[in-house]
Amino acid sequence: MKQLNNDKLKKTILVLLLLSFTVPVFVKVANGFSSKTNNETAKREIMEFNQNIGSKIKQLVSKEEILESLGSADLILDVRTPAEFAQGHIKGAKLIPISELQKKLDDIKKYKDSKVFVYCRSGNRSMVASRILVSEGFKDVENLTDGIIGFKRFLSVN
Repeated sequence: MKQLNNDKLKKTILVLLLLSFTVPVFVKVANGFSSKTNNETAKREIMEFNQNIGSKIKQLVSKEEILESLGSADLILDVRTPAEFAQGHIKGAKLIPISELQKKLDDIKKYKDSKVFVYCRSGNRSMVASRILVSEGFKDVENLTDGIIGFKRFLSVN
């Protein structure tokens, strides 16, 4: 009988030892999956957010779209550098370099419900600026897709 109790005790100790090693491994693996899932979820949410914001920005490509937008825009926003602006800009444009846009949003907040035409040299900075404006509540933002470079042939540049 004593031998039977010793065998049970040995088996119980062995099971407890195995559990003490395997449970932390399972917990670590589960946490790894959990953080991976959280990272994937966060990435998906960011992509959806960007797509949602991007869908609110009208991309201007054709000459007709650009000229119509310029004619009806309440704010023409140039987000290039002062040096680029000095080399030529669209008549009536307000210069706010992309690097200063966040700090100067109060200067243009009165245009939140108006049409805002945004451009830069090639379209990259203006897209970033457009996303910032939409995320800050601007409702009618239009981006010059290829920037001033692509459309110099039919834009009046001063």
